Amino acid sequence: PAAPVLEALGAPFGYGEQRGTSRKGVEKTYRFSGLDVRTYQGKDGERILNLLITDDSLETPQGISVGDTAAQVRQCFGQDAIQGNRCTIQTASEKMVLLLENNLVASIQYSLL
Repeated sequence: PAAPVLEALGAPFGYGEQRGTSRKGVEKTYRFSGLDVRTYQGKDGERILNLLITDDSLETPQGISVGDTAAQVRQCFGQDAIQGNRCTIQTASEKMVLLLENNLVASIQYSLL
């Protein structure tokens, strides 16, 4: 559910809506400093679709944040973790993608599957 997360984050400084690409209905994007929260309308209310972290004030549970080096990502997730310019970690219910530019983490995206 999106409500408790959005409430804890406070008032967003930006907001947008778009026709859903992966689900029926409207997807909403709430913009906070260094964090975008994208939601969709589920059967039981608004739900989180994904999170996009764009600054170093937030980190993954493993301690990786925007600005960390490719070497730090490999140390955390293994030598073969980075393919091209991304490191993808997936479980049965979620996916985390670390996008790298110039061998530095540029953004971190969490998606619920």
